[in-house]
Amino acid sequence: MKKLLLGLILLILFAGATLFLLNVSGVYTFDQLQEQLLTQAKKWPVVNEYIGLKKENEEFQKQITELENKLSTSQDKNTQLNTQLQSKDEQIANLKEQVANLESQLATREQNEEEYQAKVKKLANIYNEMEAARAADVLANLETELTVDILNEIDNDVAAEILNQMPTEVAVEISNQVTTSRSDE
Repeated sequence: MKKLLLGLILLILFAGATLFLLNVSGVYTFDQLQEQLLTQAKKWPVVNEYIGLKKENEEFQKQITELENKLSTSQDKNTQLNTQLQSKDEQIANLKEQVANLESQLATREQNEEEYQAKVKKLANIYNEMEAARAADVLANLETELTVDILNEIDNDVAAEILNQMPTEVAVEISNQVTTSRSDE
């Protein structure tokens, strides 16, 4: 048994050495041997089918890799677009909040302006009923803007009498303001 095993090993070594020498000398290369073996193997239907399936499998693997790359790219773009969308939604929410705040401020200002105008009209009615000299003394000591608003609400004849009773410098300043405020309206 040992002799048989030793003989088999020597035979394999001799065959390997022969193939190596043929390959080195260029007479018979391993590539030629592989090609001949494949040619002979393709003659067998099972081997031919296996080789064909192997090539198909490689093509499918290549297609799968390409599709996975496309999917990855699409997912990256989708993530980026979702991030942009979320950012835009936040901007819209912030802008809506700003609009609501501005509308609230505007409503408050309008209400304050209405209340101010109502008070000015009430004061105008009071000064309209006063003596011109007394009204002139009081109005001359008020803020110019308030005095102008009150005089704009008083009848022109009464306003003229009140201005006539005021010191000249104050009357000139108020007259200029009245003229400016009436041209703005």
